[in-house]
Amino acid sequence: MHRKILCLALICALISPTAVFAENTDSVSTFDSYEQYDFSTFSNADNNIDSAVEYVIAEIAENQPDIIDISKFKIPYDPHSQTNEFISKFKNSILFEHPELFYLSAYFKYSYTYDGFLTDIIMNEPVDVIDSNGNIIQEMPYTMDKEEIARRQASIDKETNHILSLVDDNMTPLQEVLIVHDYIVANYTYDYSYNSSSLDSMIIDKTGVCQGYAYLFYHIMAQLDIPCINVPSEECRHIWNKVQLDGEWYNIDVTHDDPKQNNTLIDYSAGNKRTHFLVSDNELKSFSEKEDTDPLSCKYHYVWNNEDYCVANDDSYSDSILRSINSLTVYKDEKFYCFDSDNNLCTIDFEKNVLKPVCNTVADSKWLPYGQTASMYAASFSTPVLFDGDIYFNSPDKIYKFDTKTNKAEIFRTYDGKTDISNTYFYGLRVIDNKMYAEYSENPNNEPTLMMIAESTPYLPCSSEITDGTVQNGFFVTADIPEDIKDTTEVYVAQYDKHGIFIGFAVNAAETDGGQEQFVYGNNCKTIKILIWNKYLLSPLANVTKREFN
Repeated sequence: MHRKILCLALICALISPTAVFAENTDSVSTFDSYEQYDFSTFSNADNNIDSAVEYVIAEIAENQPDIIDISKFKIPYDPHSQTNEFISKFKNSILFEHPELFYLSAYFKYSYTYDGFLTDIIMNEPVDVIDSNGNIIQEMPYTMDKEEIARRQASIDKETNHILSLVDDNMTPLQEVLIVHDYIVANYTYDYSYNSSSLDSMIIDKTGVCQGYAYLFYHIMAQLDIPCINVPSEECRHIWNKVQLDGEWYNIDVTHDDPKQNNTLIDYSAGNKRTHFLVSDNELKSFSEKEDTDPLSCKYHYVWNNEDYCVANDDSYSDSILRSINSLTVYKDEKFYCFDSDNNLCTIDFEKNVLKPVCNTVADSKWLPYGQTASMYAASFSTPVLFDGDIYFNSPDKIYKFDTKTNKAEIFRTYDGKTDISNTYFYGLRVIDNKMYAEYSENPNNEPTLMMIAESTPYLPCSSEITDGTVQNGFFVTADIPEDIKDTTEVYVAQYDKHGIFIGFAVNAAETDGGQEQFVYGNNCKTIKILIWNKYLLSPLANVTKREFN
């Protein structure tokens, strides 16, 4: 069978993992060959073409093959109809539905037979491309080798699993959307260099343009099985999301909910907002009328792509209490916590659409321009974070730990008068890679400095059992330590109440008091025995960490 090979170049220009949508038209190149995302193809598409696109996507995701045989789908070669439809759908699927395929370039080749059917998608041959200077350069379909793909994919998987760990089985879809929205806003910053737009770059660099924000939100929604789409606008040079809750579609623009001040890099964790959270089409368009003077604003009313698909007519959340909250939200013990406008720590009552104050420890806190006493900022900058299973928040000069059982807060750290921050205040907290940081600065108009104030130690469970002791009221816990943990480690025994609910760690094997004995073990010994006097609060579960003794 004879084949002809065609070079597919300009027509697929938008598959590039580089910046496609951003909000500064002077910094990002335009794409004359841009084709609007045709949402109507979902319902009117040819089955063979749809199946072929799904097959190619699956093959690339699974194996990154050099050649993908699509002859079985019998797609006629006709550049003006079905071939172009296949290419268009493949491009749109890559660009808007599969941001996890970050390693694809804008270019590839395909082949067809003399009897007029497409046969192969060719991914291992370079493509001649004319660059912006008129020079011919060569581009490969894959932008990186498999080792680099695997390395970057591991970063995506790690962050994805971390975000999913914040979602509780008892959450409603609305609450899942909220926790993901707030996490992205709190932990990612807008890329004013306009270089980061792909899913992998967004996650690895923790910064991106609107495309990176939309891709990350879409990617997590897919893991949660919450219907979500990417919504692009060429004229707006912007992309955002729509999400479906209870059968209704709503707009979510995570990019514009991330705090930006005067087009600078300032991004305080306390500056969370939700003005673009679960809004209707009409409400989203109305924002443009209010924001025409803002160069960063998307002129939503200038263009509206594909109005007939995923129409968002519902205004149910227009008066939601969530819109009025400028604080980050955190979740613990089946409750969402945030700060209200009076800087009270509150729980969110979703059914009644109200905030319920539970702690006023920092309600009287005032943030002043440092060195002044006659004026203060109207805003508060207390930020709740979940760190190592507990809620923490800040005042201008203190970090507090909050007890959800008693609704009391106690001082965790005080830094007033500390040399390196004596002329500053705290403007929020962040949790990055199992470490809690305080953000401090002279005022909220300056870039904050991060100072680590606590580090979490991950606990690794190991198998164990309780045996009867040789002393009265005592018993032994025997634990098998994993092979990969060497030298000295800390061993803990989990403490439970009579209902089997975990309440903490009762014993640290590094200690010798409290009626326990430590049996030291070395590299060639896997078992440790701990003698414990209080049998009733312990469960046969030991935990071990990789942190060595200080």
